[in-house]
Parts: sequence; structure tokens; C-alpha cells
Amino acid sequence: MTALIKEVCVHCAESVNVGQSINECNVCDRVIHTKCFDKKTYTFFENDFYCKDCDYKAIKRYNPFKDDFENDEIDENDDIFSFSQILSSCKPHKVNEINSSYTDVMKDHMSIFYQNIDGAKSNFDTFVSSLERFTHKFPIIAIAETNICPEQGNIYQISDYTPKYQEKMSEKSKGTGVALFKLTTQHILNK
Repeated sequence: MTALIKEVCVHCAESVNVGQSINECNVCDRVIHTKCFDKKTYTFFENDFYCKDCDYKAIKRYNPFKDDFENDEIDENDDIFSFSQILSSCKPHKVNEINSSYTDVMKDHMSIFYQNIDGAKSNFDTFVSSLERFTHKFPIIAIAETNICPEQGNIYQISDYTPKYQEKMSEKSKGTGVALFKLTTQHILNK
């Protein structure tokens, strides 16, 4: 006869009994009694629970549309729904993952590099230097929170890219401004 192995709460180390309310880690499947859950020690993010050993693996995604759709109202041809699906499935990659997979997987797909630089005046040079770690050039580079006006954009350029800076919000000095950089056609043709 096989012995029944009971799960144990990672917080109080007591057995989890049938019918008890629990949370299960989205990564490692550890369980915790709901009554033991402490938001200071454990993470509950986008309806998923992460134990204290796995909370760094929670992928924080920005999706302003995620709550706009009820299951019975979904129109899969709707552009906003499509954007929501893309944003919900985005995930971060390490530089070596991108460099090793680019030639095999991404060469036939559009790839966009996005970064919140938290101020072009203080961080743009570091941002441009970080792009040198990649073995290829992204067709589009998007940066947020430039905190500059389009008139100042001529100071902040990326070689082989054509920039387009959006007007920043006049009432804000930080946390505003977006820029898109498109890889020049000449550079693409030379490859």
C-alpha cells in the first residue's frame, strides 16, 4: 500500500488538510495556508502566488488593457485585444539568450528593443553603450521617460537609426517623453 504524502505549509510547517484554503507557488508548487500568507514575505502578483524563494521569478508585465475584456465579450479581431495578448505574453530575455537565438528564431520576425531610461540627460550614454552588447541591430528601439522635448532630440542620437521624439507632457518634469528609433534603410540594405 502506498503511503499518502501530505503537503506541508512552507510558513508554519504544518500539514495541509483536505478542504483547507491554500496558495500554491506559481513556480515551484510549494503551498502555504491562506491564513499564513503574509504579503511582506510572499508575493501575490497578477493573480499568481510566489513563495519567498521564487518571487524574483515573477515576470512583471505592463498591460493597461488586461482588465478591459470579459470572457463573453472577446473579439479576437479587435486591435486592443491583440495588443493585450502581446503585452501579456512579453517576457524579458538575457543578452546572451537574444544573441544566441537571434539568427535562428528572430531574423524573420520584427524585434523591438524597449527600455525605460528614466531621463535621457543622465542615462542616454549608458543606454547606447548597453546596445553594443547585442550582436545585431533591432529594427525598432523604443525608449520611455526621456524627459526631454523633441527639440532636444538632436542631441540624443543612435548611429544607424532615425529618431522620432514625442512631445513630453508640459505639466511634468519627470516620467514623460517617448522616443522611437527606426533602423535606417541604408543600414538594412548593407547587411
